[in-house]
Amino acid sequence: MRDQLAEEATANGRSLNSEIIHRLTQSLERDGRQAKLSQHLKIQGNRLAEVEEEIAALVQQLRLNDE
Repeated sequence: MRDQLAEEATANGRSLNSEIIHRLTQSLERDGRQAKLSQHLKIQGNRLAEVEEEIAALVQQLRLNDE
């Protein structure tokens, strides 16, 4: 793995240490974006559940009005 990182560091014009730091920084930033996306999806899922409940209640009201 070290050799592979050293090759990538050379290709990217960085020292091995800078390459490792760069990759760790990217990984942490990606983890942060994934956490935000996960939270956003959870919120949207909750909103969707609320809308589905509202639609079900409206359908029930329409059925009662038709009777």
